[in-house]
Amino acid sequence: MEDDPRRVLVAVSRATATSVVQDLEVLDIYTGQRTRKERNPGDVVAWLADRRGLVYGALQVTGLDTIFLYREQESQPWQEWSRIKAGEHGWAPAWRSEDGRRWYVASRLTPEGKPRDTAAIYRYDRRPARSGNWSTRARDTTWVACSPHAWPTT
Repeated sequence: MEDDPRRVLVAVSRATATSVVQDLEVLDIYTGQRTRKERNPGDVVAWLADRRGLVYGALQVTGLDTIFLYREQESQPWQEWSRIKAGEHGWAPAWRSEDGRRWYVASRLTPEGKPRDTAAIYRYDRRPARSGNWSTRARDTTWVACSPHAWPTT
């Protein structure tokens, strides 16, 4: 984690009665001590965290629905931000700015809601709602890598 170089977030497998899930823990890389950060309720398939270790998002699969859960602070309860049914076009988070206002999402939908043949990266500003687009018609674009020295600027 950026503010604490001796600790990292790790996903740790835990067996349940029906499956294996991933809890999030903080690992001290010098002592090996682990502290639970998030307990998986059983249907979370991915966690999203910033460089400081703030866990702000979770992807949950329930039946045929993929649900994106979000919170601005870890002290807040999870809120459902979107729900996508299997077979429907939707979006997936790719990156979030440190202040949480600018998001980059991968989607096979245009900002107008029209389907695309390939996935594109869109900028989505939560307040006010605005979007931009990085895409190519020939290939899927689904992931964003960011460095603190080279943030996306548009």
